[in-house]
Amino acid sequence: MSGTEISLLFEKSKELDQLRKELEDDILEINKLHKKLQSSKYSLLRIFCTRIHPSLVSWTNKGTP
Repeated sequence: MSGTEISLLFEKSKELDQLRKELEDDILEINKLHKKLQSSKYSLLRIFCTRIHPSLVSWTNKGTP
């Protein structure tokens, strides 16, 4: 392998590392948003159930993460 080929591989490796880091950051952000959405979904479900039928409150608390 020539020096030029090695330097090209090194540059591509750096690019892949940067893309991997960006992807990990995006996944972390998606997971945070997903957690917030799940939390609000269960909160809204409890509010809805308490207004429709209070006996459903115990059922909604079982599904809370």
